[in-house]
Amino acid sequence: MRLSLTRINALSAGAKEFIEWDDELPGFGVRVKPSGVKSYVLQYRNADGLSRRKTIGRHGVQTVEEARKAARKLKAAVEQGEDPAADSRARRNAPTVEALCERYYEEHAKVHKKPRSAKEDRRLIDKRIKPAIGTMKAAAVTQNDVTKLHLALRKTPYEANRVLALLSKMFKLAEVWGMRPMGSNPVLHVQRYPERKREGCLDPEEVGRLDAVLSKAEQTREIHPTLIAGIRLLFYTGCRLSELVSIRWAWVDLSAASVRLPDSKTGPKTVHLGNEALPILTNLPRQSDYVLPAIKNPEAPLSGATLDHAWRRVRSKAGLQGYRLHDLRHTFASWGVNGGESLPIIGALLGHREMQTTQRYAHLSQSPLKKAADDINARMRAAIEAAENRQKAATIAPAID
Repeated sequence: MRLSLTRINALSAGAKEFIEWDDELPGFGVRVKPSGVKSYVLQYRNADGLSRRKTIGRHGVQTVEEARKAARKLKAAVEQGEDPAADSRARRNAPTVEALCERYYEEHAKVHKKPRSAKEDRRLIDKRIKPAIGTMKAAAVTQNDVTKLHLALRKTPYEANRVLALLSKMFKLAEVWGMRPMGSNPVLHVQRYPERKREGCLDPEEVGRLDAVLSKAEQTREIHPTLIAGIRLLFYTGCRLSELVSIRWAWVDLSAASVRLPDSKTGPKTVHLGNEALPILTNLPRQSDYVLPAIKNPEAPLSGATLDHAWRRVRSKAGLQGYRLHDLRHTFASWGVNGGESLPIIGALLGHREMQTTQRYAHLSQSPLKKAADDINARMRAAIEAAENRQKAATIAPAID
């Protein structure tokens, strides 16, 4: 008998679920659950001969004729080799963005990235990505969704662009892992925000003010000697902050005026100690395995945050607002280039990893690198002494008058 509204309404729920079939359209029926809920279904066999059942919609929300029409379309799709029930199940069980984030972190970030970079990825995932789109299916995220997230972070353009770059990598891997169709990356064509270059270089006058503040702090002990040594070493070596605070005495070779880092942002690296950097390191007490131990726990390395906090105090007293600790590295490089050192030499001192530059480093011996570090340190010391002399002259001048 053909399913009709009257016939369906007359069906009563039993102790078990049952299906009342339509005699006119094979496979079309209404399922009645013990709770009394009635839903339209289509029973069919897929291309592999497996029996499938697809729920079309709930009776009362959908009319019997609407359900019949939908059933005919589904049967036509089955004839074309489609499997509507399997497709629905796949969409229902498809991984969310949160699941993609976790797989990315475990299988890519922790395996292929430096711990510091992986930690930053973890922060962006937890603070920015998951709260915004974590519950969405990874395959359902559109360019519009990504644009909305990027726009919401517009007040912090640098971070917004880092989130965009992270999403781009995750969705590229989602394609490789079969979570999205190939070539469907939703980050594509989303425009990044312009970023203001954050590199700064101290001029000779500023270098003089910096040294004066550090020298006074050494005398008054208002800043811990380890922190002062850390700032001076950053200035005279061009090291990255993460490299400097990780240095152990076992890596230091004072006779060769060098520090051999087993790992850095760009892999193993030799830090060459110039004429100003070497005495700083030589005079440090060996109270720990670390060259710069934590103030309250010498068994642990000094944290970058602690050194940065000290730097903020120093720069305020020296009138260097806006300069970051990393700008000491940029100052080292800039003074080297301005002093006539070649770009390959400077790149080797800093540990840059660009392929072309790295290949050009291969033929360089250690001696020109050491000489370059000495020359840069000498120019820095000359600037400091010149600033001190100017200050002394300014103090003496009124007395002569």
